[in-house]
Amino acid sequence: MVKKKTESKKKSKKKSTQENKPSKKVRSAEEKQLIWFFLIIAVVFGSFLIPYFYIQELNKFDFVGIEWVTEPFGDSKIYHGRFYAFDGSDVVFNVYMRNDPRKNDIPAEGNFNLFVKDESFITLGAEARTCNGRQVSRALVDLGSFLKAGVGVESLDVGTTDLKYSKDSGIKHVDCLTHPEKTVIRIEKGEESWIVQDKENPYCYIIQVNSCEDIAPIEKFMVEAISDFKETGISNQ
Repeated sequence: MVKKKTESKKKSKKKSTQENKPSKKVRSAEEKQLIWFFLIIAVVFGSFLIPYFYIQELNKFDFVGIEWVTEPFGDSKIYHGRFYAFDGSDVVFNVYMRNDPRKNDIPAEGNFNLFVKDESFITLGAEARTCNGRQVSRALVDLGSFLKAGVGVESLDVGTTDLKYSKDSGIKHVDCLTHPEKTVIRIEKGEESWIVQDKENPYCYIIQVNSCEDIAPIEKFMVEAISDFKETGISNQ
């Protein structure tokens, strides 16, 4: 009697378990719903991510041997380039420009990869000194960073090409011929914009701007230096 009751209970429990299990049709429908759910999620994410990565790729370009990225900067754009410092170190230097380096057509004459490492100068002409606090002044800070960290000059000082001002102010009198074995970046202000390597001192570069807001020649100098370093390598003493 007891055995029959036990068998009856087992059958009843088995039957109850079978009744609680979802049928194959129900499981199949649930699986389809999950598949559709994940497909919809993938499509939604894809609709956002694919255009994002596509736009990111459009903002990238190669120029003068390095990769650039166009980035938003307030109401305008900024051009961000990266390269390993030209002194052979593992330092990655980031250069930022307001002007598109591909479209910067400032005239340039000379080779722009000759720098003396131990002592370098950025020297200002009389007219260029009036640009203090203006865009050119800000760009000179970027130029100094480029020379120190990007090119690898060990010492960078400020000078003036104006001998009288040098005596009155105590600032070093520095010109292409006063320091023939040193790197000199001479900044002038004139009617036209251009950059040129001095014929007497190959380590001296003259950058002329046409106004205190004209930073294109300074950026052009950096672009030309990057290009020449990438093509021929560094030549420091």
